[in-house]
Amino acid sequence: GKYAFGACYNLSQVVVGKNVSEIAGLAFGSDDRTDEAYTVGMYNECNRLVEVVNKSSLELEIGTKKNGRIAKNALGIITDIADSAIVIKDDFVFYKTDTDAYLTCYFGDDEEVTTPDNFTYNDTLIESYKIKSYALGYRENMKKLVISNAATELDRGVIYNDQFHRRNETVEEIIIGNNVETIIQRAFTMSNALKKVTLGEKVSTIGEESFSYCNDLTEVIILSTTTPSLDKESFYKPTGENYEIIEKVFFKGTKDTYDSWADKGTRNDQLFDATTYFYSETEPTTTGNYWHYVDDVVTIWN
Repeated sequence: GKYAFGACYNLSQVVVGKNVSEIAGLAFGSDDRTDEAYTVGMYNECNRLVEVVNKSSLELEIGTKKNGRIAKNALGIITDIADSAIVIKDDFVFYKTDTDAYLTCYFGDDEEVTTPDNFTYNDTLIESYKIKSYALGYRENMKKLVISNAATELDRGVIYNDQFHRRNETVEEIIIGNNVETIIQRAFTMSNALKKVTLGEKVSTIGEESFSYCNDLTEVIILSTTTPSLDKESFYKPTGENYEIIEKVFFKGTKDTYDSWADKGTRNDQLFDATTYFYSETEPTTTGNYWHYVDDVVTIWN
């Protein structure tokens, strides 16, 4: 029936029995964005439902809204549960297709969460994967997220706890691993508790509104030695009593490289108005703002 599974956030697999003849519209999600629908959980969609085992005569199609949206977010439709491509490691759900691997769900309750370096599928060690939308969302206890070097791609909204408003109210720090090249548009927008973000060595593109409206964001660490390309409002937030300004930017490259930053996007002034520090492994002999690591912690040279 309608809205039957709308708020089943952790649902990864559904088996459709052979005698099922109908799945009502919006059984697995809703387009209704009214406050009433939000209150009763009708709007929430099963974003992490990635596999459907279809034993019925229904025609199910990946990516469509047909049959109650059961396959809208699916990565695979199979007829035998023995062929399932879902792998659970610790509190993480992975999915393996013929060409790619995905992290699709985290259902633990830790305050500090680090995504796995690998998982095993059919006796094969998988050491790289993409992270799907909402995969690390719906976790009210999560305060720090470390995305390991195994991750190569992030989808939008990976930490959303709230589908209706598209935001996260809990995560205070994000560290993005060294094999992610692109931060997709709106990946972390409205992460309202986020104070500090570290961008890995390969991040070269930061999409539109990736970190916009992050109320408390005051510190950005860029581990690339080249300047990433920014888009419209990649780091935008208004000025006012409800928004902290970005205070510090730590850049792994040189001042000359930073000063020649080519693709600054638009409305990212706060990032460039911050005090900028440049990496120096040894204590600098010239004046300026410099930083280094002390026990893996970013530390300003006095």
